[in-house]
Amino acid sequence: GGTARVSRGASPCGRRARTAPRGGAGRPATVKRVLSDIYRQNRADVKGIHTRKYGVELEVRGIYVHNDVIYLHVQIANNTNISFEVDYRRFVVADRKAAKRTAQQQRIIEPLRVCNDPSIVRGHQRQRIVFALPKLTLEEDKILLLEIAEKDGARHQCLEISSKELLGAKAL
Repeated sequence: GGTARVSRGASPCGRRARTAPRGGAGRPATVKRVLSDIYRQNRADVKGIHTRKYGVELEVRGIYVHNDVIYLHVQIANNTNISFEVDYRRFVVADRKAAKRTAQQQRIIEPLRVCNDPSIVRGHQRQRIVFALPKLTLEEDKILLLEIAEKDGARHQCLEISSKELLGAKAL
């Protein structure tokens, strides 16, 4: 068998989003540096955007903008004894108030890059994630949803971010 190489001091911000399109706004080196700075500084600049269900809490800690790239600093906390294994996470632009029976147009937004994209959040642990999203503005009646689904489980989390909150992004 071979031996695995371990890179010391590797940044959790080193890789592209799983399905990130190439190109886009912002140079990759700049986006990576800004992601890393936000992650390292770990500031809580936004209050009140959170959801707590089934012992798992999802919270936005900051919304920033730099060179037309939007950065979302998010924390997921698992307050149970059972690990939360992430099946998928996605950003969706959806209608704010949609009747349950009406079909609604949803647009999926692919992150340009992700810093610290955990596949599992163990019991009584917190993980922070920073997403770099392409430039995005929403109509008043639309919201940005961050959905994080549990693999083989029911503890799906859905966080709503309004157009007003996005427009209030702090410039870096």
